[in-house]
Amino acid sequence: MQVMTEAVFQKDLYLNIEASKQEPLCIATDRGNFVIMSEDEFNGLVATADISTNHAYKDELIKRRNAPDNEFIDESELSW
Repeated sequence: MQVMTEAVFQKDLYLNIEASKQEPLCIATDRGNFVIMSEDEFNGLVATADISTNHAYKDELIKRRNAPDNEFIDESELSW
């Protein structure tokens, strides 16, 4: 994560907003630090937090991740 001051962020505002689509930016200010990230990155973070706090769902995902391949339908058998 790239860290920059508020002044540097403001100087190249549009360039820095575009850069935040690739990786989050940390803006260091006298009022605290702020993170700028893309909406996709944010949504992924929220989804991960939701899964992590829902223990039943998390346990089910881990169980399925560790399941043998023969318990799953082959992708070629699906009709998209």
